[in-house]
Amino acid sequence: MISTSKQIWKISYTVYILFVFITLSSTTEASPTYRGSYCNDTTKYEPNSTLSININVLLNSLTTNSSQQQDGYYMTIMGFGTTNAVNGLFLCRGDINSSTCEKCVTDAAQQIKRRCNNQTEAVIWYEECMLRYTNKYFKFYSIEPRLNLKDGKTVSGVDFKLFQNSVNDLLKKVAVMAAHSTTAKKFATGEVEITGTSLTVYGLGQCVTDLTSSQCEMCLGMAIGTLAGCCGGEEGASVMLASCIVRYQLYPFYNVTSSSSSGNLLF
Repeated sequence: MISTSKQIWKISYTVYILFVFITLSSTTEASPTYRGSYCNDTTKYEPNSTLSININVLLNSLTTNSSQQQDGYYMTIMGFGTTNAVNGLFLCRGDINSSTCEKCVTDAAQQIKRRCNNQTEAVIWYEECMLRYTNKYFKFYSIEPRLNLKDGKTVSGVDFKLFQNSVNDLLKKVAVMAAHSTTAKKFATGEVEITGTSLTVYGLGQCVTDLTSSQCEMCLGMAIGTLAGCCGGEEGASVMLASCIVRYQLYPFYNVTSSSSSGNLLF
């Protein structure tokens, strides 16, 4: 009788451990995916200076607000009106949820300090978000700072010119959709089937939400314009600027359900 009770207890305990493991596995989100960073090495600030304190306070404010912004965007200024003023923002990809956004921004705020130690301006890009700060300003129409990323695989089985034209046309349409979005997010996605092939190209465009429609469209247009020089014929590529991002792939890389509410079209 005692032996049977022990066996039942062991079985129950094993089931409980399996339940806890499965629960934790299903609720644990993947770590944010770092893509690259920009550090302005030409100007630095002194440790413990007023500018240093303002940057630390700003990064803390961005992290704190990452859990409170439903549209995945927040911008603030520390030391406004002084010579040590610094502005910064975060932008989460338009199709991710708030918890993923918060996790990405938290990691970005930590990593930007480590990777750009004592720099007066910096940008860090992730798959899921972007975070930046500067004691000056970033020009929305500039292609610098910039991060160009490509898959490293050349597309095959399709006419090169046809493929390039299809990608450019898709991204230009997505750019217009994002710039003139009726939601709080300047975010859009779309897809197009390459004529005469089984290939479908998926595209995404997004701007920081404080840009006007024309500024957003210009930023995205500048980003798209860099693709030919870096990533012609690639199966997938992305351009990340300080104020906008574009990306295309031969597979769905965004949440179609979430994207549908912001704007996802089949061209």
